[in-house]
Amino acid sequence: MSSVADKFEHWMQAETSYALQKFSPDTQYAYFDQGVARGSFSFKASALNYMARAALFEKNRADIPEIGLKVTQSLGKATHNLIALDAVAGASWLGRGKQLRYLVEVADLIGSNLRVGRAPTFRGIQRTQQIRGDHFDRLQAYQDENNVDEFQHTLQHEIQIATNMFVSAAQAYGWPEPGRTSGDVEPMTSID
Repeated sequence: MSSVADKFEHWMQAETSYALQKFSPDTQYAYFDQGVARGSFSFKASALNYMARAALFEKNRADIPEIGLKVTQSLGKATHNLIALDAVAGASWLGRGKQLRYLVEVADLIGSNLRVGRAPTFRGIQRTQQIRGDHFDRLQAYQDENNVDEFQHTLQHEIQIATNMFVSAAQAYGWPEPGRTSGDVEPMTSID
């Protein structure tokens, strides 16, 4: 049986491969350059959309128990979005050729600090979504100021919260197969 950290690492690697098929590094840099919280499609809009989906699925989970995998998938995609942002931001500030290596390093660091708790509640997801939106506004201000240290500190904190929520849901509801379209879920079989 694989550890939670192994499952998390596997999930993020597979989700990264899937995401890069849809959004090339150049596209991701363009989203970063426009501003992390600016535009109709931004890192903020994407992360908050996944959080809203997770909250909606969680709200209906009591009536449809198998929907738990969709809660987990949405939280996983929100977490991946934050890790990808950290990789894009770090690579933008350190040199754009380093994005993929940086993404793996971020995922490894986060995976080594996992804290599995109780499954997230509807209210907990909504509250986290609200706080995350506020933090994205703060990230935008730090990006505008070119305040790399505060940007990364705030983002790392948010990534750890997102990761812990994701793995807690996965442990409670199951791990969905990574690298699938949002809403298309099957139990993960690619790692034991």
